[in-house]
Amino acid sequence: MPTRQINSPGVQINEIDKSQTSPAIVGTAFLVMGYAPKGEIYNPVDIVSVSDLETQFGTPTNEAERYFYHTCREIINEKGNLIASKLPYSNTMDQYYKYIPLNVDIAGAIPLSLSGIQALSSNIEFDASTAPALLDLQNSTTIDEFMEIQVGSASDISNSDYDTLKAGGGWSGVPASAEFVIVNENKSTVSGPKDDEGIFISVIDPIRGMLVQRIISESDSDSFDVVKANTELSASIFNAELSGTYASTSFSEEICTYFPTMEFVNNGADVSDEYLNWITVVVSKTISNSNQQGNLDISVQEVFAGSVKTDAKDLASGNSVYIGDIINRNSKYINWYATNNTSHPLSDVTDGTCLYVKPQDISLMSFSDADSVKLIDGDSVVTHMEIVMEKVSNINERQLDVVVDAGLSTIAEFCKGTASVFDPVNNDPYQGLGITSSTDTENWRAVCSSIDNFCRNVRKDCMGIVDGPRNLVLEGNQKKIRKTAPENTIGNTIIPALKYCSGLNSSYLSAPYLDWLKKTDAASGNSFWIPESCKAAGIYARNDVVAEIWDAPAGLNRGIMTEVFDLAFNPKQKEADIIYPKAFNYAIQYPAEGIVLEGQRTAQVKPSAFDRINVRRLFLRLERYVYQIARYFVYEPNNEFTRRRLIATIEPTFAAIKSKGGLYDYKLVCDSSNNDSTVVDNNELRVAVLLKPVRTAEFIIVDFVALRTGGSFEEAL
Repeated sequence: MPTRQINSPGVQINEIDKSQTSPAIVGTAFLVMGYAPKGEIYNPVDIVSVSDLETQFGTPTNEAERYFYHTCREIINEKGNLIASKLPYSNTMDQYYKYIPLNVDIAGAIPLSLSGIQALSSNIEFDASTAPALLDLQNSTTIDEFMEIQVGSASDISNSDYDTLKAGGGWSGVPASAEFVIVNENKSTVSGPKDDEGIFISVIDPIRGMLVQRIISESDSDSFDVVKANTELSASIFNAELSGTYASTSFSEEICTYFPTMEFVNNGADVSDEYLNWITVVVSKTISNSNQQGNLDISVQEVFAGSVKTDAKDLASGNSVYIGDIINRNSKYINWYATNNTSHPLSDVTDGTCLYVKPQDISLMSFSDADSVKLIDGDSVVTHMEIVMEKVSNINERQLDVVVDAGLSTIAEFCKGTASVFDPVNNDPYQGLGITSSTDTENWRAVCSSIDNFCRNVRKDCMGIVDGPRNLVLEGNQKKIRKTAPENTIGNTIIPALKYCSGLNSSYLSAPYLDWLKKTDAASGNSFWIPESCKAAGIYARNDVVAEIWDAPAGLNRGIMTEVFDLAFNPKQKEADIIYPKAFNYAIQYPAEGIVLEGQRTAQVKPSAFDRINVRRLFLRLERYVYQIARYFVYEPNNEFTRRRLIATIEPTFAAIKSKGGLYDYKLVCDSSNNDSTVVDNNELRVAVLLKPVRTAEFIIVDFVALRTGGSFEEAL
């Protein structure tokens, strides 16, 4: 009881909260890792819809990407909570980003004069007679200096260096003079016969904005270029008229029109100096056009205008007009970062200073087809997985119930030894892809073991769904068991190889789901084989929506699989009798009900309650539930009151599960019997949770007994 605080007669009010309730554990969360055509690697993302999935990761273009996409899609459609993460290909595009550096060159500032302008670039000549007072080329009475922006060529920045740059840290690879970098986060890929499709950046300064708006004029309207072509891109692309695409004289003149419209002050005598430290950044794309004899067309994708001063504000709204803020808030392609380079401080860009962009050669900020070949290093798959799993390892940060193989174990095995394209259809199964020894399942086992270690030893509150190897049941794109080859039976093709897929021995893993399933890929219209974990994950999610977590995710009530139309093998009763006791799950195709997931074994070999998935999942859910509550009792007094309060908080959920049929019985003990003086003196509080979990009826035996006419039913029973 609270102690008395008052020392004179009166009334003291104490508020005591005994209304603590247990936090709810909502839904079932799945982690799926795999390969995708786009998206940030190693980044676990919560996905809520199929459109969200396709926005983040795109639609699949190869077999590995189909496993990932269709597993994610299955979980979403069955109302599971999806956490998805892309793994990197072993290519340049997945290891790097493209960037261009920009430098505001203060040392190059010059007084504004006709000779000075001509010294900056012979491509620009001004007609002084048409210039307003602000740009008095003869007397230079208003603008003190020019500041030159130098735009560098596209270069590569590694993923880790880019993470450092985004976090605001230093980056040793940045050019010494660069004050900004523009990064292509879209990682657009070049393609086509000329190998020069992709995006590029044009930076427009206020001088060119004034030229194209006829505020000042040049003697030759075709002589200046914002975009100068180098050897990669034909000069005719930028200087010649582009019929059907651009009506202006050149592409350079066209993009200059995107600079903001200048405003006049002093009754039209001057131009507002607000725009003198503004630039316009134009994201353009070169596209091969078959209608123009294979020549390239250019299309403008995005246009952004703003100041290079980080503290620039819109006078009317007060919103930032710093070009970096505008780009990072709105662009689908690029991001703008200051490099923290202090040798050229932005504070030197003062009002009245006019920016000028040095004419630049164009450099594509895109990776070539050779840079983007989708190679997978099978020996590194586990390393990549563990980077992702580390990011979701904290059980206090996010809920996680199931980690899904989604074919990664097979991908790792097929791409073993050297980085290669995952192509299980065309690879010859008899050239190193058969299963004749434990060596043939090394990488498969490594992926399964990594998932097991994460679930059992790192998180300790989730389980993994794993597959059998693809080449256990398929040869290329064909079944090993074929009607045209009667000798190809399960007994002489599949069962003899099972010993090389056994021994995972963990209740934190499902027994491997051996079958592979055939379905149609909506993106391509082609049929392909998917691992059974793809559909099993959806069945787990559906089970938890329509039933309870302690119900078995299998059988005719909860295990029917939709959108699949064929099995790699369809075991008969005697064949299933051999497979299931060896701790493998499978599927069966029934004439009326369709294809059904069968078996709910964990990979644990020792017979116990934990060799069944429904028991393991029930314990994991209850353990997390008790953990979340017990956290609030840390540092509480270790006395009888605290112990009773702890039991009173967790007991209602156990009672509810028992009443719903998930437990035969339970007992919670937290008193002096398991908290004696030694335990208390060690600053410990112990709770014993004793459970009798419900077992599933997997083997139903029905006895038909024939009796004599006068026989007794009671005696027969």
